[in-house]
Amino acid sequence: MIIDLVTKSRIIDILSLRKSIPVVQRCISTLESALTTTYIVGDISVATKQILGIYSTRVLMLKHLKLGEIEGGDALVNALEKEPGDRVRIIAFRTNKEEFLIFTDPKLERLIGCVSIHGIHEEQG
Repeated sequence: MIIDLVTKSRIIDILSLRKSIPVVQRCISTLESALTTTYIVGDISVATKQILGIYSTRVLMLKHLKLGEIEGGDALVNALEKEPGDRVRIIAFRTNKEEFLIFTDPKLERLIGCVSIHGIHEEQG
């Protein structure tokens, strides 16, 4: 499903507050690019504690097993640990080159984190 313009605009607005972070810069550039079709692959709301447990484990596992990287993963885990809300909204989208996950409050008003997932299979070609 192609991301709608209202959601896309709102995501860019909240990402822009942290545009000094490289993964956020790439995410914004990807969303703004007229040359890239952006497909939403997920838009869900989950319990903050649940997603913290999942990403704490996932970031650690990928690092230690050298299976790939979740760019921005450490910052996301730190932000989730401090997140006061009970639920987190996750919007996932991908292009033919990269997959991004954007973590916000459920109303899409505040950015919690943004990650890009890279795997070793991409590097080995």
